[in-house]
This record gives sequence, C-alpha cells and structure tokens, in this order.
Amino acid sequence: MKNNNDRVQRPMTCLAGACLVAVTLLAGCVSGGGASGLAPQGGGDNPPPPPQPPASVSDNTPASKVIESAGNTVAAAGNAVSDIGKQIQQAPIPLLPADARYGAGGVVVNAGETVGALGAGVGDGLGQMGSVHDPVGVTVASTGNVVQKAGDTVTSAGELVSGLGTEKLSPLAPLTTPVGGAVQKLGMAVSHGGDKLGDALSTGPVAQLTGTTSKVIVPLTTKLTDTTQAVGAATTWARRGTACCPRWAIPSRAEADCSRTAMPREYPVWAASSRKRARPLRLPAGSCMAILTAATRLVAC
Repeated sequence: MKNNNDRVQRPMTCLAGACLVAVTLLAGCVSGGGASGLAPQGGGDNPPPPPQPPASVSDNTPASKVIESAGNTVAAAGNAVSDIGKQIQQAPIPLLPADARYGAGGVVVNAGETVGALGAGVGDGLGQMGSVHDPVGVTVASTGNVVQKAGDTVTSAGELVSGLGTEKLSPLAPLTTPVGGAVQKLGMAVSHGGDKLGDALSTGPVAQLTGTTSKVIVPLTTKLTDTTQAVGAATTWARRGTACCPRWAIPSRAEADCSRTAMPREYPVWAASSRKRARPLRLPAGSCMAILTAATRLVAC
C-alpha cells in the first residue's frame, strides 16, 4: 500500500517541480533577453507631466502681449470712469440745476472716454506688434482721438458752467452764460483739432517715419525678449541643479545621484524616486538552456 502511494506522489512531485522550473525559465528568458526591464505601472509617486498649452494662432510678439494687457487695463479704467459719469447725470442732486448736473456728468463721461481712447490706441498699436503692419503708426495716430475726447471734456465743462445760471440759480446767468459759452467754444476747437491731428499723424511724412520705426522696433523687441527668456531659463535650470529634467522628475539630488550610480543603465532614471519599484530578474548567459535541461530530467523522473 505504501509503494502505491509513493508511485502516485512521485509523479505529482515531479510535475509540480517541472511547472515551477518552467515558470522560472519563462521569467528568466524574458528578463534576460533584449528587454530593458519591467516598466513601472501608473499610480507611482511621480506626478504626470504637465499638459502642453495649445498652440497660439497669434503672431504677436511677447512684448506686445504685455503692452496689449496694459492698454486693456487702461481702457477698462476709462470705461469705469464713464459709467460713474452716467450715474451722475441721472442722479438728482439738490440745488443743482438739471443742465449743470448733465454737464458735470458729461465731464466725467468724456474724461473716462479720453482715458479709454488712450488705452485703446496703445493696445491696438504697440499691443499688436507682429500682427499689424505699422504698430507705431497706429498708436501715434490714436493721439488725435485722445485729443478729440479731451476737447469733448472741455465742452462738457462749458455746459456745466452755463447750467449753473439756470433754474433757481438764474441770477448767476449774466456771469455763467458768457463764461460757459467761451469754454464750450474752446472745447469744440480742441475736438476739431484732434480730428485734424489724427489725419496728419496717419498720412504723409509722419506715416513714413512711423513705418520705418516699426520695422526697426518690432524685430528688436522680439530679439530682446528671446534673449531675456533664454537667460531666465538658464538661471532657472542652474538653480534647480539639473539641465535636462524638470524639477518634478527628480525629487532630490540624492536620489538623482543614486539613479546614476546604483541603478542599471536601462532602468529609468525617474524610477529612482520610488523604492517600491519592481526590479527585473536577470540570469547569467546560458542559464535558459541549463534550466531547460533540468526541467526535462525532472519530467523524465
């Protein structure tokens, strides 16, 4: 009875041993071949690489983007001032005639529009370097619009002065009416001069001068910006202590040194940041044939 049990257990033992050797053989052959090792799976300690920003379709230079942002800020401030002036025109103010209130609100509205015209001229001209033909000319020509809005502000001031001599304050009319009229005429003259100034700055010799200036300043600002960015990038890499990997790729200098010395060449450098990574099983040359021979003998037994 005992011999029968031995006969049954012996093939089972041999079969189990052969299976174990076969699994070892497969693992050794896979790791000992031309593979570069086991690639670590996701979910490790390293953060994923940052997403790439979408490609920009604008040809604006980096300097122009800064100028455009500044121009938009100034224009937004002018719009806010104009909104305050509109509220003044609609708000009832005691003892202030309606004409005077409308003139006071007009002063604030036109002052805001003057600031907005200045910001728009900067943003539409110098803020579009690389996209428009003559950015300097656009900004210079916008000066006429700024002067025109300033003239409108002066005209509104004349309306304010004239309005002070109406309704309950009519006794002041002999004084306020002529003064207010003179201020209005001055404002209208300034506005008309702004129109003429805009035309003069956008044509003729001035336009030729601004066009030449634009051809010089646009590539110059682009080159200066690129140089500044290159110097800044070199300084940043020098501070981080590495010239080839982002800061998040190697958490510390000690682990970076470990990855260059203790880890095998084919093992990823960034895998050094995790001590729980699976290392590849490597067998000496010719071990596959030796294991195969041993497995054959076990099966034969």
